[in-house]
Amino acid sequence: MQIKELEDSYLHKVSQRKEIEKTLARQRLEIDEMRRERCTLSDKLQDLDKHKLILEQRITQIKSAAKDHVEEITDHFIKQSSEESKKRQKIKMDLLSTLQRVSALHREFMVQLRKHVIQDVKYSYTG
Repeated sequence: MQIKELEDSYLHKVSQRKEIEKTLARQRLEIDEMRRERCTLSDKLQDLDKHKLILEQRITQIKSAAKDHVEEITDHFIKQSSEESKKRQKIKMDLLSTLQRVSALHREFMVQLRKHVIQDVKYSYTG
């Protein structure tokens, strides 16, 4: 009986070993698949990091260009505003000069008018 028990025990151990080997083979396949997935994910992560860097550089370029454009536009409007201010100042000076000439002509006219009135008055008394 002892031989039968030993044979049964042996067969049981062989069966257990085969199950363990199947499980081990399945786990190795799963581990290999996980390694491939990890490599794939690692590659994708590297690609995403590169893409992120490119996008960050592009954003920096766009911000710099936008800043340059804002400065150009601001400079343009400041220059234009300065030119407009100079034009307004020239117009004011021209108006002031014209007003001064009109005032001088008015004074001269009044002086001539008084002379003329005085001559008319003298002429009417002497006439």
